[in-house]
Amino acid sequence: MLVFRSIQLIAVIVAIVLVAHTFRQYTHQKIGLSGMLFWIFIWILLLVSMVLISIEPLVLEFLSVIFMTELPLNAALILAVIVLFFATYELYLSKANTDKEITTIVRHLALLEEKIDSIAESIKLKEPKE
Repeated sequence: MLVFRSIQLIAVIVAIVLVAHTFRQYTHQKIGLSGMLFWIFIWILLLVSMVLISIEPLVLEFLSVIFMTELPLNAALILAVIVLFFATYELYLSKANTDKEITTIVRHLALLEEKIDSIAESIKLKEPKE
């Protein structure tokens, strides 16, 4: 018998909405094909895990043992939080790397602009006077 707890029902609804939203982002060319496939995989994984827990709660019993929780759903939520922390850390590292790259590019552009200005100034000085 299929029995959904309220949190599972909410997770299923959110997963369905996010699959649709991810596909819409792809059709509006805000994410690429690989990004769309990755996120749809994640949302479907969430959807399938919630349905599996509802059909057979012991399917994810190994998570309960690993995280020492009473319910597999609690263990799945703990695992999800861990994954979110990892994703947040990776985003932080990516942002820091992008900031460094932008700083390097701006420095190079400033040096180029200074060189161009000095060359333009030297050309003006060498022009014959009438």
